[in-house]
Amino acid sequence: MIKTKLIRVLAILVLLAKALPAVSEEPVYDCKNRAGEKIEIYLEGQGAKVVKSNHEGNKSREWILPHALAFEDKPREPLRYLFSFGKNGFEFREQTFREVNPQELRMMLIQEGEVLAGWQCFYRGAQLTIKMMEGLTDASRADFLFATRAIKGFVTEEKLSDQSVEMLLLLVERYSLWGKKLDLTQLKKLVIPVFQPVVYLSSSMVKQVSERLTEAGRATWNLILSEENFSGFAPIQRWIFWVALAVRNNNEAVRAGIRGFVKSPLFQDKNMQKFFQTETRTSLKGVSVEQFNQIVGDGLSEGEKAFFQKIWKERNL
Repeated sequence: MIKTKLIRVLAILVLLAKALPAVSEEPVYDCKNRAGEKIEIYLEGQGAKVVKSNHEGNKSREWILPHALAFEDKPREPLRYLFSFGKNGFEFREQTFREVNPQELRMMLIQEGEVLAGWQCFYRGAQLTIKMMEGLTDASRADFLFATRAIKGFVTEEKLSDQSVEMLLLLVERYSLWGKKLDLTQLKKLVIPVFQPVVYLSSSMVKQVSERLTEAGRATWNLILSEENFSGFAPIQRWIFWVALAVRNNNEAVRAGIRGFVKSPLFQDKNMQKFFQTETRTSLKGVSVEQFNQIVGDGLSEGEKAFFQKIWKERNL
């Protein structure tokens, strides 16, 4: 009896051990600044742990970065981004540039919204040339890819996923913080290349983000929407983008795109129908018979189904 219970306990412990994220015993990166402070970055499952120590070697801060994303940025290697949500979080980016000689690993450290400058990082392992990215504009490419990923979190025409909202909040509040150090012209130049994807959000999604921002963040968000000309953006492009989310198996986004176009006055123009069909053709080539049946199975009127069936059948022409 005791032996059986012991075996069960051991089995549970083994399962728990397997469930826990793997933590690197040694830091993957050691970073130091001129003041003698130190930052150590440990791998922790799919995320990371960041430990900061003062010049005396005493730990002063620690962050857990539970979120990790990798963005394709060809011809370069994927851009890896580890982060935590919240104003007191930490962000860590790295990307290999093999086309330069010698090859470089470029890194950026962002603590509580501020880009850290004056640091040197060293990799525990193979010899690497590491270049630290310290300028605000150095964040633009990664932030653009991050914003693009965020706006793909389509749930309904009125709602983004909770994670997508959190991602946009993180970005907007950070740029709001940076804006305090810049004049208006500089801030505009900084946000324009980053926030281009927000034009694909619906008005309800924009409001969903706005309601969660601080007062300063909301002012920056309104500036972003103005600079990206959100109110003047052609809605047909937004519907085309939603249909393109078919590649992510987001059937509701496809329905929303079809509904929006068919219900609009633009649908009465045969040239606009042709334009819509041409612009969505590549996306629809990946829609299988099974996915097509799922899309038309619910949420579309007969007229909307008929139009979608037409452009789906003609997707390879």
